[in-house]
Amino acid sequence: HTLNPFKETIQQLNEKKQQQVAAVLRYLENDTVCKQTQLLHYFGETVFEACGHCSVCLKQYRGSVKVKTKDLAQQILKVLQDEPMDSRTLIENLNFAEDEVLQVLQWLLDRNKIKINAINQYFCNE
Repeated sequence: HTLNPFKETIQQLNEKKQQQVAAVLRYLENDTVCKQTQLLHYFGETVFEACGHCSVCLKQYRGSVKVKTKDLAQQILKVLQDEPMDSRTLIENLNFAEDEVLQVLQWLLDRNKIKINAINQYFCNE
C-alpha cells in the first residue's frame, strides 16, 4: 500500500531516465552532426551552422584540408616545372592564402619534392 500510490510516478521517472540514457548514447555515437548542434537541438534550440570546434567539425575540416593541401601542392609543382619562382611570385600566381602556400612550400621542401636556389627561388627537384 505504501508504494502503490507512487507506482505511476516511479514508472514515468524510469522512462524518462531511459530516454535520457538513449539521448546520451545517440549523442556519443553520432559522428556526422556537429556536437554543439546536437546539444542545442536536445534543449529545443535551432542552429544553422556548425561550430567548427567539436570532434565532428574538426574531422570534416581535416578531410577538406588534406584535399586542399594536396591540390595546392600539385599546383605549385606544376608552376615550378615551367620556371623557378620565389615565394612572393608563387603567392601572386596561385589562388590560395599566403600562409597556406608557405606551409605547403615547407612541406614540399621537407619531402625533397622541391629545392631552393641561391636567389631564393623554388624549383622542382625532379
